[in-house]
Amino acid sequence: MKRQFIMENKEAKAYIIRYLDGDISEEDKSHLTHWIKSSEANTAFYSEVKDTWEATIVNANRVAGSDMEWQKFKSRIQTGHKQVIQYSQRILRAWQSVAALLVVLLSITGWLLFQNVQQNKVLAAGVIKTVVPIGEKSQVILPDGTVVWINSGSELTYSNAFGLQSRDVQLNGEAYFEVTKKADSPFRVMARDCQVKVLGTQFNVKSYDDHLSTEIALAEGSVSLTSNNGQQLVMEPGQVAVTNSDGTISFKELNVENLICWKDHMLRFDNTPLADVVSQLERWYGVTIKIDQMDHLKDRRFTFTIKTESLSEILRVFQLVNPITYDITGDTVIITFENN
Repeated sequence: MKRQFIMENKEAKAYIIRYLDGDISEEDKSHLTHWIKSSEANTAFYSEVKDTWEATIVNANRVAGSDMEWQKFKSRIQTGHKQVIQYSQRILRAWQSVAALLVVLLSITGWLLFQNVQQNKVLAAGVIKTVVPIGEKSQVILPDGTVVWINSGSELTYSNAFGLQSRDVQLNGEAYFEVTKKADSPFRVMARDCQVKVLGTQFNVKSYDDHLSTEIALAEGSVSLTSNNGQQLVMEPGQVAVTNSDGTISFKELNVENLICWKDHMLRFDNTPLADVVSQLERWYGVTIKIDQMDHLKDRRFTFTIKTESLSEILRVFQLVNPITYDITGDTVIITFENN
């Protein structure tokens, strides 16, 4: 049975704000996600509160001395005031009228601090950016109700007008999308060397800057891919597509479940080259791994699964079946394969 708060807008509003502030449990996040996706009215309500929250963040952080007004505003949202949107607009107009004077009074230190605060919220005017550090994962709910799991070392960027005329996001890194279906509004993911277009489906996109190719794994539905050189193809569930160095796209024989299980806090390697294992472990644990004589080991492949194990536990198990020694100093791991 779903918790009662997700049935009432007044209470749901407080949970939405807690979610946007990053102060919500996994259980409550799950209930909130279900509530948002359960009806168009709920999705619209979430989008309204989120847009107001983001607009206030942008303007509140852009000038000095406005923290008190922001706290008052957030309190009004959480208590379910019926005229929250009109209230926020009055505040924004007041802030905008004095913004020029306050900006002149900002010190260099204050300006740099503002820039640092904004890097995870606003990339430019009207653009929202979510940055997930190495070693962490995150989940966001877009204004249309689409749920996005964002993997370690990734960035997701979209306009605060998302859903009004288009549903476009920019991805650098890896993310799993559970897209809310809208027949009249395609959802598009802009990756480094291709574009993924869908109406409503579930798929994974992996497109890190330090990878030579972009990888798309389709779990449900169908997606249309367009490479930077104009090639187009349609994917079916269970397929994995990769971009090639010549700008084309081709299919690859890989297990989709193995590629997307990271969102469920699991990492699976199935006959995976050592270099790929190292790359994924570095992001998973937030460390730098150095392999002695890596050039001589590039053809070695490994099969194992990580669930809740720490890096030390994985290395100890790994040591039982492989002739290695290892040293962990801070965030650096040095592994030496013996008898190479």
